[in-house]
Amino acid sequence: DRDFIKIILNKCKNYIVGYLVIDPLPNYLEKFKNENKKIKYLKLKLYRYCVSGGNKKVNFFINSDPTTSSYYKANHKLLNLIRDDRRFDKKKIIKIKTLNLKKIFKKHSINNVDLLTLCTQGSELDIIKGLGKQLRNISLIRAHKDWVNKYDNELACQPFNRSCCYFA
Repeated sequence: DRDFIKIILNKCKNYIVGYLVIDPLPNYLEKFKNENKKIKYLKLKLYRYCVSGGNKKVNFFINSDPTTSSYYKANHKLLNLIRDDRRFDKKKIIKIKTLNLKKIFKKHSINNVDLLTLCTQGSELDIIKGLGKQLRNISLIRAHKDWVNKYDNELACQPFNRSCCYFA
């Protein structure tokens, strides 16, 4: 979420801010790196993974707007009612291996997280469930979750306690 990091960086100009970005699409990672390369107090780490609640192989739907790409297929029955653009139109499907955050954190020796922001196109709650006991080491979770399911088979918001999660 590029706008959110800019807000944080404006508030933390006297501190080094460690920021980890995980995305399966290399073009997005490169764009994020280029947009933030002049910020001296930003310690940026970029990792190319597809994050899910488990470690599995999935179909990943790359849409006409890459920011709407997901391992969940777009719910066009709903989207056609509420949108008049073509951002969710599927361009191609790739097979991709997913990892849960627990495994990624272990691989990169990440023990504590102050803020976890998830903008993962329908898989936010699946990812949170996959954290298991690692959830205790995260101070705050900010998840982009719509109150309507834009993707087929995505988890609904109801199972989560709102006291531990902030839904943007």
